[in-house]
Amino acid sequence: MPRLNYFALAMPAFQHLGALDQYCKKSSVDQTIMRLVQIYASQLNGCAFCVDIHCKEAKIAGERELRIYHVPVWEESPLFSDKEKAAFEWTKAVTLINQGPVSDELFQKMQQHFSDQEIVDLNMQIAFINLFNRFAATFKSVPGERDKVLGLEKANLS
Repeated sequence: MPRLNYFALAMPAFQHLGALDQYCKKSSVDQTIMRLVQIYASQLNGCAFCVDIHCKEAKIAGERELRIYHVPVWEESPLFSDKEKAAFEWTKAVTLINQGPVSDELFQKMQQHFSDQEIVDLNMQIAFINLFNRFAATFKSVPGERDKVLGLEKANLS
C-alpha cells in the first residue's frame, strides 16, 4: 500500500512536470531509446512502479518483449544497437552520478551517436525519470495501480 498520495498533495508541481514530459516526447531522440532509458533508470533505482509502467508502455508502443527482458543485461545482449548501448551506458553514468563523474570517453562515445541537442534531451529524460523514481519508490507506489488510468492494461502484462 502506498504511504501517501503524493500526486494529489503536489498536483500543481506535477502539472508543471507534464510540460517536461511533453518536451521529452517531442524530442528528436528516437522514442524507442527514450522508453528503454526509462526502463533502465527505473531498474537502477529499484523503482518497481516505474519499471512496471515503462515496460508496459514499451510493449504497447511495439517494443519486442525479449528486448524488454534484456534491458538489465544490455551489455551482453546482441539485441541492442551500438547507439542504444551508448544510451544505456549514459543512463547508468547519469543515474549513478554519485559513483563518479561522467567520463570524457563516454561523452565522446555519445557524440558519435547523438547530436548535442539529442544528448541534452536524453539527459533531460534521464533526470525526469530519476525524479519520478524517487517519488514512486519513496512513497511505495504499487505496480499496476495506475494501469486503467494510463491505459496500460492493453499491454497484457499482468
